[in-house]
Amino acid sequence: MDRFAKFPQRLKELRLKNKLSQAKFAQLMGVSDTQYQRYEYGENEPTIGLLFVIGLYFEVSVDWLLGLTDDPERKHKVEFGPVQKNE
Repeated sequence: MDRFAKFPQRLKELRLKNKLSQAKFAQLMGVSDTQYQRYEYGENEPTIGLLFVIGLYFEVSVDWLLGLTDDPERKHKVEFGPVQKNE
């Protein structure tokens, strides 16, 4: 099984739930629109660093993003300061 099989679906689900366009979320994550679309369409895999940032932004675990668990709650809280949520 592809280790990133559930990631595109979960990424899109989180983006839509938070009422973000692909372009806006790409900007927030510091990637191009095209690169972001490739993540959401399952054509490219994000770096571990970007996975971590996405998890922090949406307050979900990387394990959940990758489909390793069905529990989205982060078990270990990380305190790096607030993740900027531009509205």
